[in-house]
Amino acid sequence: MTAELVGEYHAFQLAKGDTRKHANEMASRLADWIEDLSGKDLRQVTLRDHIKPALDRRRVGRPHRIIALKGFFGWLRKERHLLTSKDDPTLDLPVPLAVPAKRKKRNAVPCESVTVVAGILTEELRDMLTVLAGTGWHVTELEHFVRRPESEIVRARRGDTLAVLVTRHKVGDMTRTPVNAPNVLARPPCDSASAARCLAAPIRRPRQPASQLECPPSPSASCATR
Repeated sequence: MTAELVGEYHAFQLAKGDTRKHANEMASRLADWIEDLSGKDLRQVTLRDHIKPALDRRRVGRPHRIIALKGFFGWLRKERHLLTSKDDPTLDLPVPLAVPAKRKKRNAVPCESVTVVAGILTEELRDMLTVLAGTGWHVTELEHFVRRPESEIVRARRGDTLAVLVTRHKVGDMTRTPVNAPNVLARPPCDSASAARCLAAPIRRPRQPASQLECPPSPSASCATR
C-alpha cells in the first residue's frame, strides 16, 4: 500500500463524482492505513493478523476507517484488477452501524426538576406543565386537545386509569390517552364539556420552560424533554 496508489484512488473518486470533502476524508484515513500496514503486500494482508489489530489500536473514527479501506480494496479489485476476491480481506469486514445522535442523547430529567420548575411558573403555566407531565404529550398534542371541539375527558374506573383524554390527532385519527395521576385532572379542574376552555389560556401564552418538559404517566418515571 503506497501513497501513490492512494493518490490514484483519490483522483478516481473525484472523477466519478464524489465530493472533494469526502475524497479528502478517505485519503486521510488511508494515510493512517499506510502507516498501520507498514508497507505490507496487500495480497498478504489478513483480517486476523493485520486489519483487526490496527483497528483496535486506533479506535477513533472506526466506521470511517473501515469504509475507506473497503473502498480502496474494492477499487484495486474492480477497477485496477490488481487483486482478486480471495486477496481482499475487507469483503468479510462489516461496517459498524452508526448510532443516531438521538439515541446517544439523554432525553430524561428527574421529576424532581419538573417540580422545581413548576414552583416558579404562573398558575396557568403550571397547569399546562402538569398535564404534559402526566400524559407524556408534546405541546402540540395539548394544543390539539385545547383547540379541537371534539376533545373531551372521559371519566373511567378501570385499574389505575382515572380518565381518558380524547382528541383528534394531526393525521385525523382520534387518540385516547389514559391518565392515572389525579393532579392531571385536578389542575385544571375541568369536566369533559369545559376542558378546552380551561386549558385555552395557558396554551395561548406558552413559555419556554413548560414547553420542554414532559413526563410519562407513571409517578415514578423520569420526565422526558422534547
